[in-house]
Amino acid sequence: MTKVIVLGAHGQVAQITEQFLFADNDIQTTLFLRNAQRLAKDKDKATIIDGDTTNEAELEKAIQGQDIVYANLGGTNTIVKQAEAVIKAMDKTGVKRLIWI
Repeated sequence: MTKVIVLGAHGQVAQITEQFLFADNDIQTTLFLRNAQRLAKDKDKATIIDGDTTNEAELEKAIQGQDIVYANLGGTNTIVKQAEAVIKAMDKTGVKRLIWI
């Protein structure tokens, strides 16, 4: 079973991707986003984590044990901080595969 975490899981492109992930029984999906209540409808399909993608400690905890990080992140004010936090968390947890949209 492949474990995939989707960062920025409430984004429009992320939600399309999530439907494909949910349809594959060989994928275990984790959704990471601010205000996890927005995806409460998916609570039976995935693990949902409320968090901040600029917080390295929260990311590290969420990424631990994942096989793939799918980052659906953006924003001109935070993109660099998000990227740095994601890469540091991946380095600390040993996760090597990243898809960045």
